[in-house]
Amino acid sequence: MASHPSHPPVTVALVDDYDVVLKGLAHLFDEYADRVVVAEIDANAPVEDFVDVVLYDSFAQPESDHDQIAELINNPHARHVVVYTWNVQIEL
Repeated sequence: MASHPSHPPVTVALVDDYDVVLKGLAHLFDEYADRVVVAEIDANAPVEDFVDVVLYDSFAQPESDHDQIAELINNPHARHVVVYTWNVQIEL
């Protein structure tokens, strides 16, 4: 599918504790390079590039990552944050 000049690709930062997850997820977007650009891959580092979406995997620390999620949400470089989790309890 051809890209549309009036619609630039969505920029994404991937955040996870495991390099293997980050690299695998980054390669899932290879087929969509005209629509999605992985701008950052961060293992335990703050997002520094301006990105449209941060994808955060909370699997490794599902109950103790409140501070890291808050930091991502409050980061002026991230327009949106998506948190992947299996735990949907409101209190967590």
